Amino acid sequence: MKKSTLGILSFLFSALFLFGLVPALQAQNVDEKIKSLEQELTKLKSQQMSLKKEATAQAAALPGFEYRPGSGLTITAADQSWGINFYYEFAYDMMWLDGEDQRREGDFGLFGRRNRPGVKYCWDRCFYEFTWEADMDGDETTTKEGLNQRSAFRVNFNQLNPFLPSVATGMDIPGAGSRYRSSDLTFELPLLDRNNGFNTGSHTGVEFQWEDLPFPGPGANQFHYYWVIHGMGRSDGLKDQSNHTDHVLYYNINPFSQSKSKWIEGIGLSAMAWFGNIDDRVTANNGANSTTSISLRSQEGSTRVRFFSTPTQTRGDPHVFFEPSAQYKVGPYQLRVVGGADRYHSDATAAVPVPSRAFYWKFMNDLMVWSPKGLLTGSSTTPGTLGVG
Repeated sequence: MKKSTLGILSFLFSALFLFGLVPALQAQNVDEKIKSLEQELTKLKSQQMSLKKEATAQAAALPGFEYRPGSGLTITAADQSWGINFYYEFAYDMMWLDGEDQRREGDFGLFGRRNRPGVKYCWDRCFYEFTWEADMDGDETTTKEGLNQRSAFRVNFNQLNPFLPSVATGMDIPGAGSRYRSSDLTFELPLLDRNNGFNTGSHTGVEFQWEDLPFPGPGANQFHYYWVIHGMGRSDGLKDQSNHTDHVLYYNINPFSQSKSKWIEGIGLSAMAWFGNIDDRVTANNGANSTTSISLRSQEGSTRVRFFSTPTQTRGDPHVFFEPSAQYKVGPYQLRVVGGADRYHSDATAAVPVPSRAFYWKFMNDLMVWSPKGLLTGSSTTPGTLGVG
């Protein structure tokens, strides 16, 4: 009996031991599996972070692409070492010249006013810039003047110090008339400065621009000086066969542009003065100078209408043109006003020189009626904006 009892007790003890050992072993096995899974998960997370960092680094090394209405497509290197901008200006006008319906640009005449592709390339964080633009408008595609609209090289020394200018030179440097002589919705320039030789202000020469100079108060101002080597109006790389040079001064001030008040931050005042040194040795045979007379004519088409012309300048007196302008902008509304006065002597044979004079004024009203943001919102560079000018 004793042996039988001991056997039974041994069996029960062994069973109890195994019954407790198996769960313990199972629990230990589960813990090991959990630890193994945690290690694997940590490894996967590490690999994922490494891949993410690599992808982020690769994305950061790719050039950036940006498109803005009115400015075109800009591609910029990730490190800002270079950038290139492609833009294109296109405008098609329906003409109505009163009493000139016999002309191709007469009643309901269609005219390709602007057809101008352009490229701007810069490098070293745009410290250096090169601009080229072709002028292929409807009345200029068959002339040598129409092959080049802008061609200039610029160095932005103002990146080193705001008191230093940016300096440009080239065959056709973009010039500066008075800042507010056109508006966002009024593209054409006044007829007087379009026809007195100043035109868009582009020229062959050297340009100095001081931008965003410190101003006492919540505003900014700009000052430009243009040294015109071949005479204003002789752009596109053309020469006027004269050693006389012109000078253009430009100043603009926005006294409250940094203020918080919407009622005054849009105020701007600007003025431009052009001193044209006319060379009376320059004739039509050795290189015509477009500043020797003033014409008033329509600007459209090869059959443009000439309303009148002044006598040809026969003296070497300066041709002076002064053009002030102003702006008031609040919310969706913009008002711009510009005027101009032109004067030069035109009769060398008279005992008292007879000056030719011209004056003009122009008002421009722009109202942004609607944009995707709602009524009376938007701008000329906001997609989907409806404006009336």
